[in-house]
Amino acid sequence: MKYCAKCGNSMEDDMMFCQKCGTKFEAVLSTSENSINEKIDKMKKYNLVLDSQSITWEYLREDGERAGKITVKQDKLCIELADLVKDILSSVTTDEKDFVEREVYTYILQMGCKMCKEGQKLFSNYAGYKELFDMGHNLVASGQLSAETFLNQMLEQDYVYKAIAGLQALHSSRIKEALNEDVIRNNLEFINLTKKLAEAFNEMWYSCVKRYTDFYLSPGEPYIENNWELYNTILKGLPMSEIDSLNESGWDLVLNDWEKNHSGGQYKRNFLSKRDSERKVLRAQEKELEDKKYWESHPEEYKLSQECQEKIKGIQSDISTIDKELQALKNEKSPLDNKKSNITNSISEKNQRIEKLQKKIFGKKKATEEIQVLTSEITELKIELEKIEIEIQTTEKPISEKQSKKNKLQKEIQNLQAKISELRSK
Repeated sequence: MKYCAKCGNSMEDDMMFCQKCGTKFEAVLSTSENSINEKIDKMKKYNLVLDSQSITWEYLREDGERAGKITVKQDKLCIELADLVKDILSSVTTDEKDFVEREVYTYILQMGCKMCKEGQKLFSNYAGYKELFDMGHNLVASGQLSAETFLNQMLEQDYVYKAIAGLQALHSSRIKEALNEDVIRNNLEFINLTKKLAEAFNEMWYSCVKRYTDFYLSPGEPYIENNWELYNTILKGLPMSEIDSLNESGWDLVLNDWEKNHSGGQYKRNFLSKRDSERKVLRAQEKELEDKKYWESHPEEYKLSQECQEKIKGIQSDISTIDKELQALKNEKSPLDNKKSNITNSISEKNQRIEKLQKKIFGKKKATEEIQVLTSEITELKIELEKIEIEIQTTEKPISEKQSKKNKLQKEIQNLQAKISELRSK
């Protein structure tokens, strides 16, 4: 049995072309290239998957040195494996490339997925810890222990176990980082394996957060940030369409916990804003890569699109000039608007004063005299207001003309952009 280097479809040994995608099978790895074979065999002897059945809460609690030994051993193996993977991928020849990449990427991504699944089982196993929690809870209920002391002690008691379980997240991310995201992005089989790894990581993270919240605790902000970085490493190479389809409920759970129990509403907003900004950049980069591939295979359309882009640049330059002229005209009109507003307000105030004077019962003569003065002042203000309105109308005409010209130019840009889109979709 052999496999297609492009799509990963299984092929019989006597087949020369893949029945799924039609790619020709190229023989690889001659006898002079045994060193690569040896390195691949060595790579496959590494196993970073921790057995959730043997590494229990009680097992780690029995011997305080066990966790340290496991950590040192796993760190050493992880570093060795990552270095070996980098060595294999950097020393491969063009003829070997497809075969070697399939061997390495498949093994590493599948093992990372197994690691996260075992990590999920580790975080979900409450045996031993829950019994201790229930005992402490009873002490709190009877008043023999304060709730704060109890929770701090429980956090400390579970720290070692969670740290060992968390190694599966850390190391799956580290070995994934040794792979090239562009290679993953251009291979459907690797994309599918990476997505499975991301799904397993999310399931593990959800169980991790639940292990905290089920016992009235919360992961700290640095812990959340560190795991988010690990997760982003796992995601590298996945198209945004695949990332968008992932179940990220574990992240929602931890953010909602902080918002509800730690006045962490602002932290949640900042986290989501940062995530959305990062993914917006990824979408733009992805589109840029897709556009580049398309234009390379459609030179005529590319030439026409470039002509449209040059026209857009020229129009944008014209719009920039108009904007400056518009601003100058608006600056000229602004004092007139202010003056009109002041006069209008003054007329309104005088009219209000007249209404009050007209309602006076005593001092009618004096009120009448003041009304006459105010009426005269209002008349003068209205004359001045008419003059200013004429001046405003005079300044508004060129503003309207330039705004209309700007709108037409913006419409031209929209039409050119629509034309580019048509060329891009041919």
